This record gives sequence, structure tokens and C-alpha cells, in this order.
Amino acid sequence: MTQKMTLLTIESLAELASVQPPPCLSLYQPTHRRSPENQQNPIRFRNLVKELETSLRQKYPADETRLLLESFEALAHHQKEKEKRGHAVF
Repeated sequence: MTQKMTLLTIESLAELASVQPPPCLSLYQPTHRRSPENQQNPIRFRNLVKELETSLRQKYPADETRLLLESFEALAHHQKEKEKRGHAVF
């Protein structure tokens, strides 16, 4: 299940703040703006997704973990070195 990526709105903040069934996942990554450091941005993001997977596998089966990480994995494949902003994924 891949969802369209959108900017954070008042409505989406309200939805995030509402009670959600666990697990509630989030990933935050500051990014580098200039070369050569920015070449590491996609690699760092993929490493953060791997850390999230490791954490999830401590409590959830592999199949469920894979489903939970689909959106994160899709975003990891679309990373660009030249992105100028950090990432916050919920």
C-alpha cells in the first residue's frame, strides 16, 4: 500500500494526534544541502528504515513488519541527493 505523499496540514496533524492503534511509526532525518555530504542522504534514510525494521521485528512478525514499512521503503527508493529539506515520515 503506497500512499500519496503530501504536505502536513491542520487536518493531517489532527489525524496524527488522534488515538491510533499501535504501532505508530515515525522517522525523522535531517539532510545535507551541499555536495559531497548530500550524497549520503539516501543512504542515511535507508539505514534509518533498517533501524526501524530491526525495532519492529522485536515485537511483530516479519510479514506484518514488511507491510508496516512499505511506505517507508517506497520513499527510500525515491530519495534524491539534492533534496534541501529534512524528512519527517509518519
